[in-house]
Amino acid sequence: MILQKMVIYFTILSFIGYIYECAAMTFWLGHWDNRGFLYGPIIPIYGAGALFTTVFFEYVLKDYTPLGVFLTGMIGTAILEYIVHYTMEKLFHNSWWDYSKSILNINGRVCLPASIGFGIGIMLIIYGINPYLLFILKRMNQRLLNSFAVLFTVLISLDVYYTVKNQRGYIGRMDRYTELFNARMNSLIGVHKAFNVFVYHIFEMIDKKDRSQM
Repeated sequence: MILQKMVIYFTILSFIGYIYECAAMTFWLGHWDNRGFLYGPIIPIYGAGALFTTVFFEYVLKDYTPLGVFLTGMIGTAILEYIVHYTMEKLFHNSWWDYSKSILNINGRVCLPASIGFGIGIMLIIYGINPYLLFILKRMNQRLLNSFAVLFTVLISLDVYYTVKNQRGYIGRMDRYTELFNARMNSLIGVHKAFNVFVYHIFEMIDKKDRSQM
């Protein structure tokens, strides 16, 4: 039962991490940026970091403080991020993030500002998300837990298989699907920007008209 809950928890937090990172980078760059290593809408490093810290604070160090959560999250995620970056770099001869231009970075794999951000993120998970998510998982019946755990395991396993296969030089249909998805997202962002400009001009015209009547 605990294993099923861990699988579901990992998947949900990986999805939340994907939403957060895509939204943050899209806002920063001004265009849609599909983040992550896998094809699906998850970033496993977020799920793994959240799962490890949750297990640590729920089952190992039950008496903890916000400062302890922050420091543990900051240091723990930095270690995890460095290991994942190094491993993926060696396996696929590629890197999915680069902190070399950030202050206080180590080989471009981790940096202090990002680690502080992850520490704050872990605090939000422990104090903001976990009380609700863990409560829901505890209330779910065994059949539902098994169904979701098996479904998520199969989907993630297939995603990892096709992603690794593609990274090793095989080109499949998933690349075309990803390019189409990214193009659609950029189109939506472009429409949103155009709508904002349109609304701005409407209000500007109304404002000018009001001023002329005064």
